[in-house]
Amino acid sequence: MTYSYLANAGTLALVMGGYYWTMHVLAAAAKHAIEPLTTWFILETLYFGI
Repeated sequence: MTYSYLANAGTLALVMGGYYWTMHVLAAAAKHAIEPLTTWFILETLYFGI
């Protein structure tokens, strides 16, 4: 029973984290001239992962 709650919580965290990343990182990349984008995505992903 506990496993299903943890699995659901993990799934929700991944979905919300993906949504949060998309809203902030992609929006910032679209607003500013950022070069190279790959480095920006990696750094921001690590930042939000902390």
